[in-house]
Amino acid sequence: MKTPPSSSTTGTTAARIGTGLLFAGSGLTKITDPHALAEAITRYDLVSPALAQIGGHFLPWSEIVIGGALLLNVWRSGAWLSACGFSALFMVAVASAWGRGLDISCGCFATARTIDAASLLFNAALLAVTTWGLRTELRRATLRD
Repeated sequence: MKTPPSSSTTGTTAARIGTGLLFAGSGLTKITDPHALAEAITRYDLVSPALAQIGGHFLPWSEIVIGGALLLNVWRSGAWLSACGFSALFMVAVASAWGRGLDISCGCFATARTIDAASLLFNAALLAVTTWGLRTELRRATLRD
């Protein structure tokens, strides 16, 4: 007789799928216009325009790979670590822009959404979920070995 999944397993699966959809969807919305994304990155005033150009090409593909790995349930430790790292990067960038009073679009989902307290809360929640997912995955991997 099969036992039903625990709420912890169900929560982890929901977090993995939700985060995977978020990352893959975000990457897909930005992949067609890397130059617009590079401009959005430049407006944060954190990196040079040359580095922003690299980010404009690199970021969407990275998000798609991370999201795809989470959705397909492969390379879980690496996917959660990458999602957590990117979430921390997004959190720092948004907090920095908001703290400096920059009136810019976040560039998050190829929309003109400006950075505000809601953006900061969203990124804090994303960082919390990805940190929890990484912690859960590392604990599972440790128990498995």
